Amino acid sequence: MEIHFPETPAIKFLKERYREDGLFRVERIKGELMPPNMWLPYGFYSLAGYDLVYPVKYADFLKIQGLVSQPSRYVEWDRDYPLFDKMKVRYLMVLKRDKLGGVDQNGELPSWLNRKKWRTVFKGGR
Repeated sequence: MEIHFPETPAIKFLKERYREDGLFRVERIKGELMPPNMWLPYGFYSLAGYDLVYPVKYADFLKIQGLVSQPSRYVEWDRDYPLFDKMKVRYLMVLKRDKLGGVDQNGELPSWLNRKKWRTVFKGGR
């Protein structure tokens, strides 16, 4: 499993939180982060799906909430949503970007990120 699903410092941090805090969800903002189909082996829970076909009722729910226009195999979030609070999302993975939009650990966090709601609890390299 270590070869196919390596344990990076970020994954180790989240796994420790699951052991200590119990059940919650993790989300990621669309970008060069963990692909949805990589979450299941680590035991992470998400609203976005896991690259499998999620139930049509869930797709309808997301559409009614205005979160997706067309159902897909998984959701690519582009910002924070009120649904995250209701659905027990505790950690939101985001990337810092430079002025040209490239991933940069010295770059800026997204401007829409509510700093009163979300605080940095882990920083990793790229």
